Amino acid sequence: MHLFRSKLLLISTLLGTSIHCGGTDCEVDSLAQTELESSGNVCSDSGESTSMSSPDFDLLTIDCIAGTLEAGCLVSLSSGLNHTCAVTSDQKVLCWGLPAAAYSTPEGKYVKVSAGLGNHSCAIRPSKQIVCWGANELGQANAPEGFFTEVSVGGYHSCGLKDDGTLVCWGGNDFGQTEAPTGTFVAISAGGFHSCAVRVDGTVTCWGDTDYSKTDAPALTAENVPSGAYHTCGLMLLGDVVCWGINGQSGGLSIDPPLGKFESISSGVGHICGLKSGGLVECWGGTSYKQLATTPPEGVSLVSLEAGGWHNCGINSAGILVCWGSDVHNQISPDWGSSNAWSTP
Repeated sequence: MHLFRSKLLLISTLLGTSIHCGGTDCEVDSLAQTELESSGNVCSDSGESTSMSSPDFDLLTIDCIAGTLEAGCLVSLSSGLNHTCAVTSDQKVLCWGLPAAAYSTPEGKYVKVSAGLGNHSCAIRPSKQIVCWGANELGQANAPEGFFTEVSVGGYHSCGLKDDGTLVCWGGNDFGQTEAPTGTFVAISAGGFHSCAVRVDGTVTCWGDTDYSKTDAPALTAENVPSGAYHTCGLMLLGDVVCWGINGQSGGLSIDPPLGKFESISSGVGHICGLKSGGLVECWGGTSYKQLATTPPEGVSLVSLEAGGWHNCGINSAGILVCWGSDVHNQISPDWGSSNAWSTP
């Protein structure tokens, strides 16, 4: 795929920036229209971009596989563009949603997984080796050799943090997003076409696509820096949050974080969610037509939370999976009986 076209495809998939509705016609090229429809949106007769009918937004609460695995079997999550992945207590990887290539997991045991903003996923084995699967047109699933403690999947690229603290990135490099800086780091996050990392001293470094200043990290001391399609947020040591870049979507809401301290944060395509003390969930950003993705269900208290394309998934204190937002591709409603959804080494 031509590099410019690859960016157009991801942008039209993630953000709809090549889609313009107005009057009685929608100015959408065929590629963007396909992605618009696949994301659960259509251009109405009035020219507005609207979401398809239910079950576009739902709340899912489920105990892993009822009757097979007890509540508490999920130990970590990663929400991607249109799919979600989890690591279980017996070190299996479970993924659901679309595309099938992104959730048909390879056999073996894993300790961490990253679903990312594209159509591929990566995970780390107990041996600290990375395994990737799914789309691979730019080499984004060609995991390098070595021993890693973290892996992060972006749009058409991936990055890993080695056990010696150095960074390695691979895949599409049309904006320099795989040209990782030298030095030692403690955290890494791959966004749409950029990447950010936290150095040992807590300072933040970003590289790749410079549009909308999303690589212009402010002077701060951070714990981690979850990156979205056109933004990055930094969680500072005392729980404050700073975000830079833009929402990236027509009609998008501000990415400026709400007041208060956070224990963890996660970036989706154009929205961000965070956990406050006591498991309180708060989300911001997003767009008017997908606003429900930033509206947590009432009474939900979580111990972990991951923001995806237009959906979010978390785990509550009982180890139960809780998801809400867009369900166009079953990204919040796993087909537990599907052999494609459950990896059994």
